[in-house]
Amino acid sequence: MGRWWGLPLPPEIILELFQYLEPSDVVALAQAAEGFAQLAVSAYSSSLREHGRTILFSAVTCGHVSIVQHYLEGGADPCAADDEGYTPLHWAAAFGHCNVVSLLIDVGADINARHKSGLTPLDYAIITGYDSVVEVLLNKGATITDVRIGQSQRTTLHAAAIKGYSKIAEMLLSHGAPIDVKDAHGHTPLHLAVSEGHLEIVRALLCAGATVVIQDEIGDSPLHLAAGNGYFAIVQELLNKGADPSLQGHENATPLHQASLMGFVDVVQLLLESGANVSAQSLDGKTPLLQASGAGQVATVRLLLGAGSSPSFPDEDGNTPLHFAVLSGKATIAEMLIEAGAHVDSANDKNQTPLHWAAKGHEEIVPTLLNHKADTHARSHTGWTPLHWAANEGHVGIMTALLKAGALDQIQNEHGESALHLAAQKGHEAVVQLLIQRDSNPHLTDNKLRTALHYAAGEGHEEIVRILLSIKVRSDSRDIDGRTPLYYAALHGHVTIAKMLLDFGTTLDETVKEAFLEAAEAGHELMVQFLIINGIDLSFKDISGYTALHRAVLGSQIKVLKLLLNTEADISARDNRGKTALHLAAQEGEDEIAKVLLGNSEIRNLQDCDGWTALHWAVNNEHENTVQSLLDAGVDPSINSFDACRPLDLAEVGALETIEQMLQEALAATDRPTIGDAPP
Repeated sequence: MGRWWGLPLPPEIILELFQYLEPSDVVALAQAAEGFAQLAVSAYSSSLREHGRTILFSAVTCGHVSIVQHYLEGGADPCAADDEGYTPLHWAAAFGHCNVVSLLIDVGADINARHKSGLTPLDYAIITGYDSVVEVLLNKGATITDVRIGQSQRTTLHAAAIKGYSKIAEMLLSHGAPIDVKDAHGHTPLHLAVSEGHLEIVRALLCAGATVVIQDEIGDSPLHLAAGNGYFAIVQELLNKGADPSLQGHENATPLHQASLMGFVDVVQLLLESGANVSAQSLDGKTPLLQASGAGQVATVRLLLGAGSSPSFPDEDGNTPLHFAVLSGKATIAEMLIEAGAHVDSANDKNQTPLHWAAKGHEEIVPTLLNHKADTHARSHTGWTPLHWAANEGHVGIMTALLKAGALDQIQNEHGESALHLAAQKGHEAVVQLLIQRDSNPHLTDNKLRTALHYAAGEGHEEIVRILLSIKVRSDSRDIDGRTPLYYAALHGHVTIAKMLLDFGTTLDETVKEAFLEAAEAGHELMVQFLIINGIDLSFKDISGYTALHRAVLGSQIKVLKLLLNTEADISARDNRGKTALHLAAQEGEDEIAKVLLGNSEIRNLQDCDGWTALHWAVNNEHENTVQSLLDAGVDPSINSFDACRPLDLAEVGALETIEQMLQEALAATDRPTIGDAPP
């Protein structure tokens, strides 16, 4: 690459241009270019002066030696620093202008001048990767500093190592740069060079005496990093220099763990040949074979088994390589492990076998396990068989394979649930269909005496309910609380299912009436409407004496409330404490609901068992808006409770100034007693 007065151009273009120029034109062009460069420097410098930088900084940045020379001869100070501590030499080094660097040093620039951060021109040349500038600076006596760069706390050798500046790294090492210094994370230059795969720098560091068995803050050595990245040549170099292939690092993993997990077969082979412990365990008890099995590394598993790794050695939770092979989905690995002696029914600490894990969705592994006579009836510590797991997850193919292998669908887990219970609850229609076709008992009850129909109805699985009803399952079966499937459908607002159950002959019993109240409070408007149409008892009360109207208020369900009022629900119905729905609305501060209820003048001044009106409750609970709504509707503010207490008395006791004023005004407007007057 040639230069056309500072501009990089290919030589052939420069030669082509000169063919068409007279000598006088060349001279004129050169003078013009030089003049243009000076103008550019002058223009650029105006934006730099605000930082305390002289015009020399501009000339240095552009890299024109002749212009720099011009300003130096004009008296520019080569050592003058800007406001941040940069000198022209810093800039020249950072921009890679080797000739300018030499010129500045020759005229007396401080070669070791430090920026505010402590960085010298040499540091900047290293960071930016200009090896020719680094060479000039070192040859002219620049000192390698021990300054740390930023939050990483790395040295310039760290920087060269991680960026792959091999020539710079070699120069730094030959000039005595600290070699084993650690950064903020405990990484030495060797760690960084290894992590990025810079083989030449690794070799240079090793030749210079870098410590090989050295660990970072989490315990990993350079060999861990090389093995985990599959850098075979670097692993070889490190081992030749004495790296420990069995050293335990982060979470007690060895380099063999790292390579096995990633499936770097050549690295695994090399580590094994170098004496790596094939049975080493990480912090959670995993061996390299466990790692490789779980990651689906077929070739690595074969290699580790050949090296004597135990096919049955478990981790801290009792999971074996075969368990992890299931997770990888590699039937080949499962086959290899079993042939090597792995027990097909090995159970972990939860008593789960590999077949349990496979049943959760690893269909490709199931045939391998079944071919080796895996126990289809094995029970986990919660009583689940593989069939339970497959049903719960909805895997029809696995269910079919298990049933064909002799799995029993009547087995119940610790909660008494069969596979049909689980499938019905989760909404796995195809699984339910399969089980029904195989004559699974639809009447089987769990520990709560619930059938599959209870769960399907409660979860809203219409098609499953339809399937179960089609085989004449008992729709009125009662659970331990006496509740039928209709109760659960009503409770959760599943109208279509409720209709199916009623059409099938289920009655609106007491438990369904309870569900009616729950539906009202939960806001299941369509369900409330459906049950009303089908003759539900609107006067039914719960244990607290609440009707559906009360429960709608408690649930803030204004639409349900209006629906109930439109169907002639008793607006004056009282709970066990004598409270109407209006009392509850006032008590809870449900202002909009209170306004709806106040449309009926007959209930405005009704008193509960303590003689309190709705206004008493609104005042007592400090619901200002509701107090105002009640007063606006004509509620009598002078009514005493049975212990001679008016709403105003409650406001005074509570120091509720705003409410007190509202009540005084209401009393005054009706010529009733005010503050200080004896109650009537």
